[in-house]
Amino acid sequence: MTKTKCSTRWILASAVAMLSIGGCGGDSGGGEGNLTVLLEAEETIVDGIQAGTGDENILDGFDVDFSRYIATVGLVAMNQGGGSNAQSSSTVVVADFASLPTTASEFTTFQGIPTGQYSEFGFETPAPDETVVNLNSVDSTDVEAMIENGWSYVIDGTITRVSDGASKDFLIEADVPTIYTRCALADQEPGVNVSRNSSVDVTLHGDHIFFNGFPDEEGNVQRLAQWLWDIEDTNDDGVLTRPDFEAATDVGSLFPTPVYRLAGGPISEITSAWDFIRAQLGTQGHIFGEGECEWSPLWATTPDETRSSARPRRETGSGTGAAAGIVAGTVAGADTGAGTGAGTDTGTGADTDTGTGAGAGAGTDTGRWH
Repeated sequence: MTKTKCSTRWILASAVAMLSIGGCGGDSGGGEGNLTVLLEAEETIVDGIQAGTGDENILDGFDVDFSRYIATVGLVAMNQGGGSNAQSSSTVVVADFASLPTTASEFTTFQGIPTGQYSEFGFETPAPDETVVNLNSVDSTDVEAMIENGWSYVIDGTITRVSDGASKDFLIEADVPTIYTRCALADQEPGVNVSRNSSVDVTLHGDHIFFNGFPDEEGNVQRLAQWLWDIEDTNDDGVLTRPDFEAATDVGSLFPTPVYRLAGGPISEITSAWDFIRAQLGTQGHIFGEGECEWSPLWATTPDETRSSARPRRETGSGTGAAAGIVAGTVAGADTGAGTGAGTDTGTGADTDTGTGAGAGAGTDTGRWH
């Protein structure tokens, strides 16, 4: 969706007090300030995506609606460039974006931090654990299943063919532990500005699984859904699920060239519809509605992969390196520097990545703009 927000909003600070929150930009003026991080649902999740001929429509004749769009978001980290004044939050929330309130929901705050431009800003969609905060009363069975299986997304939706009203239900339960870094709003300074009281909206988009590729700019895509309609319900249970998507390996037919451009995404080689779904979900983190972020690579999964074989989420440590290992360098994967030094984490089911601390420069495996 195309929208740019850089305005003043009001949020509830306590039962009796309100704070005016500046959207983005502005002069720091020195001293200390506060930053509130807000979680916002995009219209494509709340209102669905309609068939049509407009830039925001699905062009090949399908409507899509979401009844649940549950995701985990958190581990916000930022610094003022080169690792200076690094800040991080260990908070991870789970929220159903399909039922978030129309006003953005607060999920973490930074208080009494140095004011100015935090040119490096990022967050994650990690696998949840028992410390995850339930932001808007997500059903406890869903939260428990996400923790048990390492899912960062549970998406329940319906695709409807407009020509005859026929429909299919689909359920996506996916591990997409993406690290978003270097977030920036177009035509603004990179990152977020912290003044006396400031805020930043973190947004997940709902339409990326219908993109026809992984473009540098979102405006350069078409939204198409025929591929989803063509997936076979292999066990005839009436719902398209992971086994059905994994069995759909005729990538050339589902995503024909030159209409689709599958190179350049978080998964280096897309061999099934499941790979395509996970890769697109790994690109949809934004700030201020449309502010783009770099994203980390994902590793391919296999049908029998278990939680224990998946790469663990990034742990936050202490000291100046802990907050900056993810954003001072362009680090991808699941690692962060600890203290002021460098840290190395090895995923038991994936590759090995080395994250660097605040004072050690750049990391490895940089994502790209989407």
